[in-house]
Amino acid sequence: MRSAIAFSLSLLALASAAPSSPGKVTVQLSNDVSGANGDASIPLDGRPVDIGQAFGHSNLFKNGKLLVTSIFFVANFQNVDCVVVRNRVQQVANIFNPSKDFERFAQQPVDWEHGFTIACTKH
Repeated sequence: MRSAIAFSLSLLALASAAPSSPGKVTVQLSNDVSGANGDASIPLDGRPVDIGQAFGHSNLFKNGKLLVTSIFFVANFQNVDCVVVRNRVQQVANIFNPSKDFERFAQQPVDWEHGFTIACTKH
């Protein structure tokens, strides 16, 4: 009996010491010319996520291209900051303010299939 209690307490201690998940934010990319859009859940751990992989399942992806004109938050965006980077160096978009959670960065669609990442954090 004591060994079962000791075992249970040690499992409880391990579970409480495990790092908690940072959560996720739902981001939508849109093509304002075609009307297509797609959502993806992006982890709030600050690590870059390949946009082509995250949104490749959406109706934005046509004929080998992921054509995008704007980005905005859809859900779980309180105190969240997201940055889109091209080729690991050039920031092309960011969203961080729930009252101004939309950024249109192009009049004509831009192909974000290759070389674009999004990284999000909660502050």
